[in-house]
Amino acid sequence: MSTVVSRIETPTIGYANYTKPAAEKPLQNGTVVLTERERKLKEIAVLMQYMEDLKAGRPVDNISPSNDPYFLVPENIADMIQDLHDMLDPNVKPIRFTTLKDLIGEWENI
Repeated sequence: MSTVVSRIETPTIGYANYTKPAAEKPLQNGTVVLTERERKLKEIAVLMQYMEDLKAGRPVDNISPSNDPYFLVPENIADMIQDLHDMLDPNVKPIRFTTLKDLIGEWENI
């Protein structure tokens, strides 16, 4: 006794035409909202380009709103970049103060 099994037609999946949907970021007033990490990485990239321009002697606009000459020294910009790199480390936690008493207590411990 033989049994007849009907074949179920399944549509083929066109993997060649498959594209991942772009991850949409929330917009705020028409601009993309970046995560804290993305913002820091973007800031590092801008500072690195600024530092390279300073080292190469290219004319640059001072990034300080008050035209502080501190921001025209490449070594100072390198320190700023290192600080941003350090903040990207997940093991580094910023100290947050909730009261003035906490802040005073931290200063006494230094």
